[in-house]
Amino acid sequence: MSSVKITLIEPISLHEQVIKEVEIRQPTYKEYIRFGNPSIWSGSRDGGVFEVPNLDAIKGYLEACTAFPEPAALNLLSLADSLRVVDVVQGFFDQARLAMKTASA
Repeated sequence: MSSVKITLIEPISLHEQVIKEVEIRQPTYKEYIRFGNPSIWSGSRDGGVFEVPNLDAIKGYLEACTAFPEPAALNLLSLADSLRVVDVVQGFFDQARLAMKTASA
């Protein structure tokens, strides 16, 4: 199972421990069934369709798939680091969809 390590732009302190890096592993089937897709599709009044992050699902994935001593550490991430970890979760799904297309071709 693959994972991604991110060096934090702004390290965080948790119980006198400084955390400079976070590792996020790829979600499993069980987690996918529990949290669902990390994005949803929405429509505009003019008929356009666009993708919107499903932040509740992303939060669930990060709490389940991040190697922090406790999930509350996620609350200490800076905005820049928060955006980066969200991108990692969405990237796992983008890679999986690409692998599905490649396998069926």
